[in-house]
Amino acid sequence: MSEVNMTATEALIKQAEAEQKEARRNKFIDASKVLKEDGSIDELKFRAEYTKLLKFVGPVNLVPFIEEMLSYRHDYGSIVVATGLAAAATAWSIQNSARGGLTGFQGNCIVWEFIQGWDSSLTGKCGARIQRFDNLLFPQYSQSFTTIPKDVWQNLQKEAKEQLETTVGDNFIAQKVRDHWQSIVDGNVPFNLKVSG
Repeated sequence: MSEVNMTATEALIKQAEAEQKEARRNKFIDASKVLKEDGSIDELKFRAEYTKLLKFVGPVNLVPFIEEMLSYRHDYGSIVVATGLAAAATAWSIQNSARGGLTGFQGNCIVWEFIQGWDSSLTGKCGARIQRFDNLLFPQYSQSFTTIPKDVWQNLQKEAKEQLETTVGDNFIAQKVRDHWQSIVDGNVPFNLKVSG
């Protein structure tokens, strides 16, 4: 196909391919910064070095960035770090694209979208939350460590009742756990928590 007959989309694809090829020529991190003497990956250094670059990843250098991280000889732990960094790099790539411009609130929502997209069982049947323990330093956050929302409490009671009914005769469920479930069904909020709302 001649340059003259190329559509605008084809021209953009060709330009992006050329830019990615150029990006692949340049290394993001000198391997000596993240490898131990025996050639294995130092997970802490790997995470630290690649995390520094995340905010600079865009649509053009996303694939080369991920390819470089995958070019190492990963072990059981380091592949988890690389996968998490690749997910974050993808999010930054979108943020740094022409369609980017996410607000801080939207950015926080991305974490929940990832959790649900990766393994929705992590949110459970009764809900989930992520807490910053740094907030224990500030009295205005006390309620988030002492209370659960009313709908979560209702979901817990429903789930405890369901577990009691569906595990009758199950010898693998400890009596202490069954007693705890019964206490929840009976209206006792666990762990000295209070119900808000």
